[in-house]
Amino acid sequence: CTQLSGVVFGEGLAEIGAAAFDGCWRMLSASLPLSVTNVASTAFNGCTSLAGVTVPTHGGRMSEWFAPVYSQIRDVTVPEGETDVRADMFEGCRSLESLIIGSGVRDIDEYAFANHPNLKNVVLSEGLKRISKGAFEGCTSLGSIVIPESVISLDNSAFRGCLSMKEIFVRYGNMKYASSCGCL
Repeated sequence: CTQLSGVVFGEGLAEIGAAAFDGCWRMLSASLPLSVTNVASTAFNGCTSLAGVTVPTHGGRMSEWFAPVYSQIRDVTVPEGETDVRADMFEGCRSLESLIIGSGVRDIDEYAFANHPNLKNVVLSEGLKRISKGAFEGCTSLGSIVIPESVISLDNSAFRGCLSMKEIFVRYGNMKYASSCGCL
């Protein structure tokens, strides 16, 4: 599979076995459906170019699923259909630069993306209701964020230690929060 550059799995797939993509060093991206509940820790061995993943958050820890290449993943999409992002799902994913939270995700748990020093771009979709304590704490490269209209709970420490944060925008129509000149 040395010529494989990306893979998109169809809904219904429940598991990806050991060494399934062993040595697919040109693979740049992988998109896992919501039906996946288990990925063997060696499934992506040797996928040294893998930088972007679309991954459901309900089945397990991303660090276990993508163990051999975990530290190099830069772009993550949490797909539509998920309801929350667990606290430990992205722990240790230090190269993470870009994050898209799909519509349907309602909660971002405590410290879900804490201490990701390279995280610069975050897209939060409508439907998100809660951003918990320390959710993005210590994301020192995060310079701005747009809070969706749907957010009704935003912990005051959600962005603590985001040293590059210059602007927080709240979408017009949010009944609980507002921003002015980039300040919450």
